[in-house]
Amino acid sequence: MKNYKDTLRVLADADIRATFDAAADRWGRDEVIISAIEECGEFIQAASKELMDKKRDPNNLIEEAADAIITICNTMHELHSLPELNGWIEKKMAKLNRKLTPPED
Repeated sequence: MKNYKDTLRVLADADIRATFDAAADRWGRDEVIISAIEECGEFIQAASKELMDKKRDPNNLIEEAADAIITICNTMHELHSLPELNGWIEKKMAKLNRKLTPPED
């Protein structure tokens, strides 16, 4: 479960936050959000192809996931904060872990 924490650490890096700031300065808040919407749609398409298409490009899902994660984090950086996002991810991961833990008799 440490991989998601490593990803969050990378996305919280000062240089990456500066890149997010530059993107928002260049294209604006609304375009940052629209980009995230589009990238999430492309991820959904790639995930669907992963299930249905036997001749799929094995790297497509990974690439689209990366695009979606980056644009979601860029949006959160612009609208709220990455630490706030990290906090929610921690809560949601804890909830998932509780669901996976078998009940004690």
